[in-house]
Amino acid sequence: MSRHFITLICLLLVVLMAPLGALAQPSLNHLLRAVPAPGPVTIDGSVGEWDLSGQIWLYADRGTRDVNSVRIAAMYDEEAFYLAAVWRDPSPMIHRLAHKAGKSDSLTIFIQTDVAWGISTWYYTTDQKPLLGMSAGTRLNPQLSADIRIEDPFAEGVESAYQKDADGKGYVHELKLPWSVLFRGEKRVKPGARLRMVFNPRWGFGQGTSGFKTTSYTDLVAPGYDRSTRGEGSYGYTTSVWGECVLMAEGNLEPMPTLEEKVAELPQGVIPLTVEVPLPAKKFTVVI
Repeated sequence: MSRHFITLICLLLVVLMAPLGALAQPSLNHLLRAVPAPGPVTIDGSVGEWDLSGQIWLYADRGTRDVNSVRIAAMYDEEAFYLAAVWRDPSPMIHRLAHKAGKSDSLTIFIQTDVAWGISTWYYTTDQKPLLGMSAGTRLNPQLSADIRIEDPFAEGVESAYQKDADGKGYVHELKLPWSVLFRGEKRVKPGARLRMVFNPRWGFGQGTSGFKTTSYTDLVAPGYDRSTRGEGSYGYTTSVWGECVLMAEGNLEPMPTLEEKVAELPQGVIPLTVEVPLPAKKFTVVI
């Protein structure tokens, strides 16, 4: 039986830049570029000796990123992998729980070498010192027969330091992760190497305890990953949805395009669409 169609020519008005200002627009990063350290790295909460050209910007809402956000940069040398987190936070470095990370100002890092690590870092306000937990669980590492937990990461050579900004509205967190800790077997580090990674930063509201809400956000993810996913399929269950960190051969990198620059390159204005509808149809829906 022959089929008859009505061809409709529709005009779609594409307005791309307006929603960026009207709706909450989170950052979306897929790649972190780690550059060779240009010299010795002192872990003191200062980025004066850093090459920050590969840093990425993480925020839950573009409209408030000047108040709540974190810029993360990575460097490496033969000894270690380094991270610098430059935070904007109106109540910085407030975390009053000694054994519960992720309940206030904190940064959780997931990184995969020959095992997948979860690393929780925070500044313990009560004792005024950095704290850090590091483990590799069997959920992310099905090849392991039991969880691996580093009881005292600082005794293993991990270093962490914080420094509050002069305006009291942000801080710098500097972190050193020795390759000897990150790799359980033979170290495999060279320019061009790729490590899967994802970040979960949190901003508290000044109390620093688990009874109060925080702003939490996940970024550096694989293209196409739905960050609303919970349980199996989420970043806490599989490394396949993590983004990547690539060890660059050289530093002083050209900046990557921002979200606004990517949007500006997309078509705007009136775009013609052709839709074929079966003749008996009484109604139809077009989903863009």
